[in-house]
Amino acid sequence: MNLLQLFPPKQKDSLIKNQFTIPPSMGRGGIKSIFLNSGMQLVISNYKFHEPTILEYINPNAYLGFGFCLSGKIEASSSCLKDSLFIKAGQSVCFSFPDSAGFSERVKEEQVIRMAVLMKPDLLPSFVMTDSDRIPAALTGENKAPCHFSDTITQGMRTVIDQILCCPYHGLTRRLFIEAKAMELAACKMAQLDNVNLTSPPKTALTGPDIEGVHHAAWLLTRDLENTPNMAELARSVGMCRTKLYDCFRVVYGITPFDYLRNKRLETAVKLLNEGKTNVTQASYAVGYASISHFSKTFKEHFGFSPGKHLKHSTSLTK
Repeated sequence: MNLLQLFPPKQKDSLIKNQFTIPPSMGRGGIKSIFLNSGMQLVISNYKFHEPTILEYINPNAYLGFGFCLSGKIEASSSCLKDSLFIKAGQSVCFSFPDSAGFSERVKEEQVIRMAVLMKPDLLPSFVMTDSDRIPAALTGENKAPCHFSDTITQGMRTVIDQILCCPYHGLTRRLFIEAKAMELAACKMAQLDNVNLTSPPKTALTGPDIEGVHHAAWLLTRDLENTPNMAELARSVGMCRTKLYDCFRVVYGITPFDYLRNKRLETAVKLLNEGKTNVTQASYAVGYASISHFSKTFKEHFGFSPGKHLKHSTSLTK
Protein backbone atom coordinates (compact mmCIF):
# COMPACT_ATOMS: atom_id res chain seq x y z
CA MET A 1 0.00 0.00 0.00
CA ASN A 2 1.34 3.46 -0.95
CA LEU A 3 1.80 6.29 1.55
CA LEU A 4 1.41 9.95 0.57
CA GLN A 5 2.13 12.71 3.10
CA LEU A 6 0.30 16.04 2.85
CA PHE A 7 1.16 19.28 4.63
CA PRO A 8 -1.32 22.11 5.34
CA PRO A 9 -1.37 24.64 2.47
CA LYS A 10 0.17 28.02 3.32
CA GLN A 11 -2.01 31.05 2.80
CA LYS A 12 0.05 33.98 1.48
CA ASP A 13 -2.96 36.17 0.78
CA SER A 14 -6.71 35.78 0.38
CA LEU A 15 -6.50 35.27 -3.39
CA ILE A 16 -4.05 32.38 -3.31
CA LYS A 17 -5.21 29.00 -4.57
CA ASN A 18 -3.21 25.98 -3.56
CA GLN A 19 -3.22 22.94 -5.80
CA PHE A 20 -1.67 19.63 -4.81
CA THR A 21 -1.31 17.28 -7.77
CA ILE A 22 -1.15 13.52 -7.28
CA PRO A 23 2.17 12.17 -8.66
CA PRO A 24 1.48 10.46 -12.03
CA SER A 25 3.19 7.30 -10.78
CA MET A 26 0.56 7.03 -8.03
CA GLY A 27 -2.59 8.20 -9.80
CA ARG A 28 -4.23 11.27 -11.25
CA GLY A 29 -6.08 14.38 -10.08
CA GLY A 30 -5.41 16.41 -6.98
CA ILE A 31 -6.61 18.54 -4.08
CA LYS A 32 -7.30 22.27 -4.42
CA SER A 33 -7.53 24.68 -1.49
CA ILE A 34 -9.13 28.11 -1.96
CA PHE A 35 -8.72 30.63 0.86
CA LEU A 36 -11.71 32.96 1.09
CA ASN A 37 -11.93 36.51 2.39
CA SER A 38 -14.35 35.44 5.12
CA GLY A 39 -11.62 33.32 6.74
CA MET A 40 -13.07 30.06 5.44
CA GLN A 41 -11.19 27.60 3.25
CA LEU A 42 -12.83 25.65 0.45
CA VAL A 43 -11.16 22.33 -0.37
CA ILE A 44 -12.04 20.44 -3.55
CA SER A 45 -10.66 16.91 -3.95
CA ASN A 46 -10.88 14.99 -7.21
CA TYR A 47 -8.43 12.12 -7.62
CA LYS A 48 -7.98 8.42 -8.30
CA PHE A 49 -5.05 6.25 -7.21
CA HIS A 50 -3.67 3.27 -9.12
CA GLU A 51 -3.67 1.19 -5.93
CA PRO A 52 -4.85 1.53 -2.29
CA THR A 53 -3.15 4.53 -0.69
CA ILE A 54 -2.88 6.12 2.74
CA LEU A 55 -3.03 9.92 2.81
CA GLU A 56 -1.25 11.12 5.94
CA TYR A 57 -1.91 14.72 6.96
CA ILE A 58 1.16 16.18 8.70
CA ASN A 59 0.68 18.82 11.43
CA PRO A 60 -2.92 19.64 10.52
CA ASN A 61 -4.48 22.80 11.88
CA ALA A 62 -7.43 22.84 14.27
CA TYR A 63 -10.50 23.05 12.08
CA LEU A 64 -14.26 22.97 12.20
CA GLY A 65 -15.47 21.62 8.91
CA PHE A 66 -18.42 20.59 6.77
CA GLY A 67 -17.57 17.80 4.32
CA PHE A 68 -19.47 16.42 1.34
CA CYS A 69 -18.51 13.18 -0.41
CA LEU A 70 -19.83 12.80 -3.95
CA SER A 71 -17.85 9.74 -5.00
CA GLY A 72 -15.61 7.12 -3.41
CA LYS A 73 -15.18 5.66 0.06
CA ILE A 74 -12.61 6.73 2.66
CA GLU A 75 -11.56 5.22 5.96
CA ALA A 76 -10.36 8.05 8.22
CA SER A 77 -8.30 7.54 11.38
CA SER A 78 -7.19 10.08 13.96
CA SER A 79 -4.99 10.01 17.03
CA CYS A 80 -7.87 11.45 19.04
CA LEU A 81 -10.50 8.92 17.96
CA LYS A 82 -10.91 5.38 19.25
CA ASP A 83 -12.40 3.97 16.06
CA SER A 84 -11.99 4.72 12.36
CA LEU A 85 -14.59 6.78 10.51
CA PHE A 86 -15.98 5.64 7.18
CA ILE A 87 -16.94 8.32 4.66
CA LYS A 88 -18.89 7.25 1.58
CA ALA A 89 -20.60 8.72 -1.46
CA GLY A 90 -23.77 10.68 -0.72
CA GLN A 91 -22.68 11.51 2.83
CA SER A 92 -22.33 14.93 4.40
CA VAL A 93 -20.42 15.34 7.66
CA CYS A 94 -19.71 17.95 10.28
CA PHE A 95 -16.50 17.59 12.26
CA SER A 96 -14.23 19.37 14.70
CA PHE A 97 -10.73 18.24 15.69
CA PRO A 98 -8.20 19.84 18.07
CA ASP A 99 -4.72 21.03 17.09
CA SER A 100 -2.95 17.87 18.16
CA ALA A 101 -5.18 15.53 16.18
CA GLY A 102 -3.07 14.10 13.39
CA PHE A 103 -5.10 12.02 10.99
CA SER A 104 -4.87 9.83 7.92
CA GLU A 105 -7.21 8.56 5.22
CA ARG A 106 -7.14 5.17 3.52
CA VAL A 107 -8.56 5.21 -0.02
CA LYS A 108 -8.97 2.50 -2.63
CA GLU A 109 -8.38 2.64 -6.37
CA GLU A 110 -11.65 4.43 -7.17
CA GLN A 111 -12.56 7.98 -8.11
CA VAL A 112 -12.87 10.24 -5.06
CA ILE A 113 -14.73 13.53 -5.39
CA ARG A 114 -15.21 15.56 -2.21
CA MET A 115 -15.75 19.12 -1.11
CA ALA A 116 -15.19 20.64 2.32
CA VAL A 117 -15.71 24.04 3.91
CA LEU A 118 -13.15 24.57 6.70
CA MET A 119 -12.80 27.30 9.29
CA LYS A 120 -11.14 28.02 12.60
CA PRO A 121 -13.35 26.86 15.50
CA ASP A 122 -13.98 30.41 16.70
CA LEU A 123 -15.09 31.70 13.27
CA LEU A 124 -18.58 30.16 13.18
CA PRO A 125 -19.87 32.05 16.25
CA SER A 126 -18.71 35.33 14.67
CA PHE A 127 -20.94 34.67 11.65
CA VAL A 128 -24.14 34.23 13.65
CA MET A 129 -23.49 37.01 16.18
CA THR A 130 -26.30 37.13 18.76
CA ASP A 131 -27.56 33.65 17.78
CA SER A 132 -24.31 31.94 18.73
CA ASP A 133 -26.06 30.20 21.62
CA ARG A 134 -27.98 28.14 19.05
CA ILE A 135 -24.79 26.53 17.73
CA PRO A 136 -24.43 22.95 19.04
CA ALA A 137 -21.95 22.93 21.91
CA ALA A 138 -19.84 20.34 20.11
CA LEU A 139 -19.12 22.86 17.34
CA THR A 140 -18.10 25.88 19.41
CA GLY A 141 -14.53 26.99 19.88
CA GLU A 142 -14.81 26.21 23.60
CA ASN A 143 -15.07 22.49 22.93
CA LYS A 144 -11.62 20.86 22.77
CA ALA A 145 -12.89 17.33 22.26
CA PRO A 146 -13.17 15.87 18.73
CA CYS A 147 -16.61 15.38 17.23
CA HIS A 148 -18.03 13.98 14.01
CA PHE A 149 -21.66 13.91 12.83
CA SER A 150 -22.74 12.37 9.53
CA ASP A 151 -25.90 12.61 7.46
CA THR A 152 -26.89 12.61 3.79
CA ILE A 153 -26.19 15.20 1.11
CA THR A 154 -29.49 17.00 0.59
CA GLN A 155 -30.75 18.30 -2.73
CA GLY A 156 -29.99 21.86 -1.61
CA MET A 157 -26.39 20.92 -0.82
CA ARG A 158 -25.97 19.11 -4.13
CA THR A 159 -27.24 22.11 -6.07
CA VAL A 160 -24.71 24.42 -4.40
CA ILE A 161 -21.87 21.92 -4.92
CA ASP A 162 -22.70 21.63 -8.62
CA GLN A 163 -22.79 25.42 -8.94
CA ILE A 164 -19.31 25.67 -7.43
CA LEU A 165 -17.88 22.90 -9.61
CA CYS A 166 -19.41 24.39 -12.77
CA CYS A 167 -18.78 28.07 -11.96
CA PRO A 168 -18.62 29.92 -15.32
CA TYR A 169 -17.14 33.17 -13.98
CA HIS A 170 -13.60 34.51 -13.87
CA GLY A 171 -11.56 36.90 -11.76
CA LEU A 172 -13.29 38.93 -9.07
CA THR A 173 -16.75 37.72 -10.09
CA ARG A 174 -15.60 34.13 -9.60
CA ARG A 175 -14.17 34.98 -6.18
CA LEU A 176 -17.44 36.59 -5.06
CA PHE A 177 -19.50 33.70 -6.45
CA ILE A 178 -17.44 30.98 -4.74
CA GLU A 179 -17.32 32.93 -1.47
CA ALA A 180 -21.11 33.22 -1.44
CA LYS A 181 -21.65 29.57 -2.40
CA ALA A 182 -19.23 28.30 0.26
CA MET A 183 -21.19 30.25 2.85
CA GLU A 184 -24.46 28.87 1.45
CA LEU A 185 -23.09 25.33 1.62
CA ALA A 186 -22.15 25.79 5.27
CA ALA A 187 -25.64 27.21 5.90
CA CYS A 188 -27.25 24.15 4.28
CA LYS A 189 -25.34 21.89 6.64
CA MET A 190 -26.17 24.02 9.68
CA ALA A 191 -29.85 23.89 8.69
CA GLN A 192 -29.62 20.11 8.56
CA LEU A 193 -27.97 20.01 11.99
CA ASP A 194 -30.64 22.33 13.35
CA ASN A 195 -33.27 19.70 12.57
CA VAL A 196 -31.37 16.85 14.21
CA ASN A 197 -30.79 16.11 17.88
CA LEU A 198 -27.04 15.47 17.89
CA THR A 199 -27.33 13.40 21.06
CA SER A 200 -30.06 11.10 19.74
CA PRO A 201 -29.26 7.53 18.72
CA PRO A 202 -28.88 6.82 14.99
CA LYS A 203 -31.87 5.78 12.95
CA THR A 204 -32.57 2.11 12.47
CA ALA A 205 -30.65 0.92 9.43
CA LEU A 206 -32.38 -0.63 6.44
CA THR A 207 -31.96 -4.34 5.79
CA GLY A 208 -29.32 -5.55 3.34
CA PRO A 209 -31.91 -6.56 0.71
CA ASP A 210 -33.59 -3.14 1.01
CA ILE A 211 -30.31 -1.32 0.36
CA GLU A 212 -29.43 -3.63 -2.54
CA GLY A 213 -32.88 -3.04 -4.00
CA VAL A 214 -32.44 0.74 -3.82
CA HIS A 215 -29.00 0.58 -5.45
CA HIS A 216 -30.42 -1.60 -8.23
CA ALA A 217 -33.30 0.83 -8.67
CA ALA A 218 -30.85 3.73 -9.02
CA TRP A 219 -28.97 1.78 -11.70
CA LEU A 220 -32.16 0.92 -13.59
CA LEU A 221 -33.29 4.52 -13.37
CA THR A 222 -30.15 5.95 -14.97
CA ARG A 223 -28.76 3.23 -17.26
CA ASP A 224 -30.66 4.72 -20.24
CA LEU A 225 -31.50 8.37 -19.65
CA GLU A 226 -33.53 8.63 -22.85
CA ASN A 227 -35.86 5.79 -21.80
CA THR A 228 -36.38 5.69 -18.06
CA PRO A 229 -38.93 3.51 -16.21
CA ASN A 230 -41.77 5.09 -14.27
CA MET A 231 -42.09 4.59 -10.52
CA ALA A 232 -44.46 1.64 -10.82
CA GLU A 233 -42.19 -0.20 -13.26
CA LEU A 234 -39.15 0.56 -11.10
CA ALA A 235 -40.83 -0.75 -7.96
CA ARG A 236 -41.88 -4.00 -9.67
CA SER A 237 -38.34 -4.52 -10.99
CA VAL A 238 -36.84 -4.48 -7.49
CA GLY A 239 -39.67 -6.32 -5.73
CA MET A 240 -40.98 -3.43 -3.61
CA CYS A 241 -44.19 -1.45 -3.50
CA ARG A 242 -43.94 2.16 -4.71
CA THR A 243 -44.22 3.65 -1.22
CA LYS A 244 -41.51 1.45 0.27
CA LEU A 245 -39.12 2.09 -2.62
CA TYR A 246 -39.72 5.85 -2.36
CA ASP A 247 -39.07 5.86 1.40
CA CYS A 248 -36.03 3.56 1.23
CA PHE A 249 -34.59 5.57 -1.66
CA ARG A 250 -34.73 8.75 0.40
CA VAL A 251 -32.98 7.05 3.32
CA VAL A 252 -30.13 5.74 1.14
CA TYR A 253 -29.61 8.75 -1.14
CA GLY A 254 -31.20 11.60 0.80
CA ILE A 255 -33.38 12.59 -2.17
CA THR A 256 -36.33 11.19 -4.09
CA PRO A 257 -35.94 8.93 -7.15
CA PHE A 258 -37.16 11.82 -9.33
CA ASP A 259 -34.53 14.18 -7.91
CA TYR A 260 -31.85 11.50 -8.34
CA LEU A 261 -32.79 11.03 -12.00
CA ARG A 262 -32.84 14.78 -12.63
CA ASN A 263 -29.39 15.20 -11.06
CA LYS A 264 -27.93 12.40 -13.18
CA ARG A 265 -29.46 13.89 -16.31
CA LEU A 266 -28.01 17.31 -15.59
CA GLU A 267 -24.59 15.92 -14.61
CA THR A 268 -24.49 13.98 -17.90
CA ALA A 269 -25.60 17.06 -19.84
CA VAL A 270 -22.74 19.08 -18.32
CA LYS A 271 -20.23 16.39 -19.37
CA LEU A 272 -21.61 16.41 -22.92
CA LEU A 273 -21.42 20.19 -23.13
CA ASN A 274 -17.90 20.18 -21.69
CA GLU A 275 -16.76 17.78 -24.42
CA GLY A 276 -17.77 20.38 -27.00
CA LYS A 277 -19.23 17.81 -29.41
CA THR A 278 -22.91 18.56 -28.80
CA ASN A 279 -25.02 21.70 -28.70
CA VAL A 280 -27.70 22.46 -26.12
CA THR A 281 -30.49 20.82 -28.13
CA GLN A 282 -28.51 17.62 -28.67
CA ALA A 283 -27.50 17.43 -25.02
CA SER A 284 -31.12 17.93 -23.98
CA TYR A 285 -32.38 15.04 -26.10
CA ALA A 286 -29.44 12.81 -25.12
CA VAL A 287 -30.33 12.95 -21.43
CA GLY A 288 -34.07 12.45 -21.89
CA TYR A 289 -35.56 15.95 -22.13
CA ALA A 290 -38.07 16.27 -24.98
CA SER A 291 -38.60 19.97 -24.29
CA ILE A 292 -35.60 22.28 -24.78
CA SER A 293 -37.27 25.03 -22.73
CA HIS A 294 -37.89 22.64 -19.83
CA PHE A 295 -34.28 21.43 -20.00
CA SER A 296 -32.94 25.00 -20.01
CA LYS A 297 -35.19 26.02 -17.12
CA THR A 298 -34.24 22.98 -15.02
CA PHE A 299 -30.53 23.43 -15.83
CA LYS A 300 -30.59 27.09 -14.78
CA GLU A 301 -32.53 26.37 -11.58
CA HIS A 302 -29.98 23.70 -10.63
CA PHE A 303 -26.70 25.38 -11.62
CA GLY A 304 -27.63 29.07 -11.52
CA PHE A 305 -26.86 29.71 -15.21
CA SER A 306 -28.22 28.56 -18.56
CA PRO A 307 -26.84 25.61 -20.56
CA GLY A 308 -26.07 28.01 -23.40
CA LYS A 309 -23.88 30.11 -21.14
CA HIS A 310 -22.12 27.02 -19.84
CA LEU A 311 -21.51 25.77 -23.40
CA LYS A 312 -20.08 29.16 -24.42
CA HIS A 313 -17.74 29.10 -21.40
CA SER A 314 -16.64 25.50 -22.06
CA THR A 315 -15.99 26.25 -25.73
CA SER A 316 -13.87 29.30 -24.89
CA LEU A 317 -11.65 27.18 -22.62
CA THR A 318 -10.85 24.70 -25.40
CA LYS A 319 -9.82 27.35 -27.93
